[in-house]
Amino acid sequence: MCDPITMMTMGTAALSTALNVTQQLQHAAQQRGDYNYVAAQQRKEVDVAESRARQAEAAGEADALSLRYDGMRDAWENRVQGARRQAQARYYETAAANVDPTPALFTAPLGIARSLLS
Repeated sequence: MCDPITMMTMGTAALSTALNVTQQLQHAAQQRGDYNYVAAQQRKEVDVAESRARQAEAAGEADALSLRYDGMRDAWENRVQGARRQAQARYYETAAANVDPTPALFTAPLGIARSLLS
């Protein structure tokens, strides 16, 4: 057998090794937990990013609908204005067609003749 000092030295070394291994296992478990926690946070951030992406798409669709509506409204206003101008053009064409230059030609000489006769 071994002498007591060697046995104590070996026992102390074994105890030290056991403590060292235990500390390494605890450290590894802590590290694993930390990494899993960070991974879970990253997954939540993925969900947040996806939610923001959907909101951005919905806003782009709303903007597109708004622009489309504005374009349709502007087109309608231009068509109404064009129809109004078309009606005015027809009015003026009708008025032009109804102008009779002959009464002015006959009115002047008759006026002169009347004044001479009176």
